[in-house]
Amino acid sequence: MVKFFAFLGCVFTVTACTIASSVYPASVGMTPAYDVHSDNRVAGTWALYVYAGRHDVQSDVLGRACSAHEYPLDMASAFSPSAVAAIKQAVESVQIVDSPLSSVALNGTGYAGQIILKSENLRSKVGSVFFAMGGYVEMTVSMTVDGRDGRLFSTTIVGEGEARASESCPAAARAVGKAAERALQSVLTTIVERISTSPRMRDYVF
Repeated sequence: MVKFFAFLGCVFTVTACTIASSVYPASVGMTPAYDVHSDNRVAGTWALYVYAGRHDVQSDVLGRACSAHEYPLDMASAFSPSAVAAIKQAVESVQIVDSPLSSVALNGTGYAGQIILKSENLRSKVGSVFFAMGGYVEMTVSMTVDGRDGRLFSTTIVGEGEARASESCPAAARAVGKAAERALQSVLTTIVERISTSPRMRDYVF
């Protein structure tokens, strides 16, 4: 008779061990920025172009726990609507455009200017941490703000997020998803702050 022993999800016989590999996608919901300057919006209607860019990545699994599994992270569906909601906190009015406007086109629209947001980089890690599964996400977003007469400013923002879930391999995906939401919220909150406190945007409009 062949004897079996179960240990950490691995089924052993006297001669072989097989670990079933699974894919656990991380779910990321729409994540608004902290409402920090909604009563101090920059005047005017601004064109907004949001480009997801680098929006998906395979999470690095640290350590041996759950190393047989994959944890893909895709933030495309969360990034665009979350970015639009954040910019609406920072400026008086927003008009979504399908592509960046040239200076000639911008002058003919009546917009105060345009804001371009692009996801530039995304990193994700997952691993066992103190009897739980921990997720870590870092994302980089660039922002360019143009007026009708040229560039007002450009900047790059890096946001980080961490989260934990119960100590199981399927739960690790929830930790990655929550970490991604926190990283996105950090980025968008910084974006709102930089627009709301930008003297160049305010002086330009008035």
